[in-house]
Amino acid sequence: CAKNLVDTEVMCGSLASAGLALTNVADAADVLLINTCCFIEDSRAESANEIENALHWKSMSPGRQLVVAGCWPQRDAAALIASFPDIDLLIGIDQIATVGDRIKALLAEPGEVAVPEFVEPAYLYDESTPRLQVTPSVYGYVKIADGCDNRCHYCAIPMIRGPQRSRLLQ
Repeated sequence: CAKNLVDTEVMCGSLASAGLALTNVADAADVLLINTCCFIEDSRAESANEIENALHWKSMSPGRQLVVAGCWPQRDAAALIASFPDIDLLIGIDQIATVGDRIKALLAEPGEVAVPEFVEPAYLYDESTPRLQVTPSVYGYVKIADGCDNRCHYCAIPMIRGPQRSRLLQ
């Protein structure tokens, strides 16, 4: 989704700002970062498949770390860790802008992952947030709002993304 794409670009900006090198070649990496979606069952299955692949990658070399971010940790961190106990770090919606520092801390001192209790998200990036565009240079997404105040019985967006919040006009 476009919201997760923007979140990924913010995480890339945080990683670069923290002095961490980015690569799209898994075997050249020490850490894999997966930004998940869990809005519908198909997206959760796709996320689970990527986590399983990453756990296989992790098992191939000592010291490799797996970080799972986004909607799934935000929605149900305990179930995620119960299903995939070898995840090293979970990042919720409000932590995406600090992922670089969190991964540096993980690399400096790996340990057992604590299951975080994420609060209702309140974060929304703005023009001062470091961001590394990963879309082609001819277009990009700007997230001007996130969350939703409607509590429709069939929709998980408010539970995952929190209340509706908008960027201020400059």
